[in-house]
Amino acid sequence: MTVPACRRTRTEVYSRVVGYLRPVSQWNKGKKAEWADRICFEAKTKHSTAQ
Repeated sequence: MTVPACRRTRTEVYSRVVGYLRPVSQWNKGKKAEWADRICFEAKTKHSTAQ
């Protein structure tokens, strides 16, 4: 299902840069390219049961 552009809400993405949060839209060209190169992954944890 797609939502028409007129009904979408623009959102801002923040990321931590050198200890503080900063909107990605305000980053320089190089930092934005680095952001695009990042790989997202899901960390799987093994839960142990203590007895």
